[in-house]
Amino acid sequence: MSVTQRDHAGVNRASGLLGRRSPGASRFSLANRALPWAGPFALVLGILLARNAWLFAVPVYEDADMGAYSIQVEQARRFTLLAGNYSRERFDHPGPAFLYVQAGGEDLWYALLRVVPAAWNGEVLGLYLLSSFFAACVAVIGWPGNFGRYLAYTSAMQAGGHSVAQVADYVLWFWWPRAGAWGVAAGLTLLAAAWRMPRGAVRRFCLALLGGNALSTVAFAAYAATGVDAVTGPYTGYFYWSAPVLMLLVVFLAGTESLAKRWSAPRFAVGIAVALALAGCAAFAVAPLTRLTTDHADPGNPRATGPASDPSLPAGAARIGALAAGRYAVLSFPHAAWPAITGILVQAERSGVAACVADPWWEFMLTPQFICTRQEILAGARFTVWAPDTVPRGMPVLFRLRRGIVTYSPK
Repeated sequence: MSVTQRDHAGVNRASGLLGRRSPGASRFSLANRALPWAGPFALVLGILLARNAWLFAVPVYEDADMGAYSIQVEQARRFTLLAGNYSRERFDHPGPAFLYVQAGGEDLWYALLRVVPAAWNGEVLGLYLLSSFFAACVAVIGWPGNFGRYLAYTSAMQAGGHSVAQVADYVLWFWWPRAGAWGVAAGLTLLAAAWRMPRGAVRRFCLALLGGNALSTVAFAAYAATGVDAVTGPYTGYFYWSAPVLMLLVVFLAGTESLAKRWSAPRFAVGIAVALALAGCAAFAVAPLTRLTTDHADPGNPRATGPASDPSLPAGAARIGALAAGRYAVLSFPHAAWPAITGILVQAERSGVAACVADPWWEFMLTPQFICTRQEILAGARFTVWAPDTVPRGMPVLFRLRRGIVTYSPK
């Protein structure tokens, strides 16, 4: 080999060594990329788990709407679910993605790890994992995301038909503490504050947030006017709480930018940003709605539903199974008893008790799986579930649930 060839070989070898990263450097770079994701994820998940530590100790046996959703979750565990949550308008919302998340949570936390005392508790932890992932995405990407708007189900017979005053009152309800006029004044003030901010990316971001909020408010008002059947129930618009939350974000950003410009000290600006971030974390940690409760199903109207679970459901489903003795338990019930039916069917499914409903009208909620065939009705054991205080006089009661009373006819 000539001197020139040796020189070229040495240069090529050296450049290869320079271009190749050491394992330690690769691991350090990977950790740097993972830390911005892991930090927000661990923070949000830690707060949710700490605030709801009771999920690891107190079993929850769901009924009513929670029970109806769990019927679909059990189907998702077998990968047979293709429809989303049911609607009382007798159709399924598109997409079962969140139900599959709940199914994964039940499989992981309840069936596999056994760290929670009931299946529903595991479903909630699955949703907490997803929420924490979304929080990490928001923190890393730096944008609050696109808040989807529900499509109005204009074909619903009772949708729309509200007056302008009713729609305005409904929209302003979400601007706590409900004296809605201050929300309009706050929006105009924030617009002026954002306009006076120093020119740059933060100012453009705040103006975009305010513009998006204005568009979402118009869209939400249109949705309330044409797509909501009853403006007395705020749960149909809980997603619109994103609007006041984004307003708070604009307040924090505008305040930080204004103070940083006034003092023009980088360390001071960083300190303000850190203080605001800590204040936001503290506010999230102590916010009432970060603590889950089964005392009611609707935080906007806690007295409307009462408790959303029933600890007597497992024993009740077992009692039905014992009397059915291998036959299908055929359930009949008046409309007012449906909240107890969903709970019974979920517990029957989880404990291996064959049960179905005689009336096919309820297929939209209970799914075809739990609608009896003619053969099952003829050969099954007949049970009736009554709403509280509606059992006919003289009829023997098999057992009582929180939202239903079960009777049995051996014939």
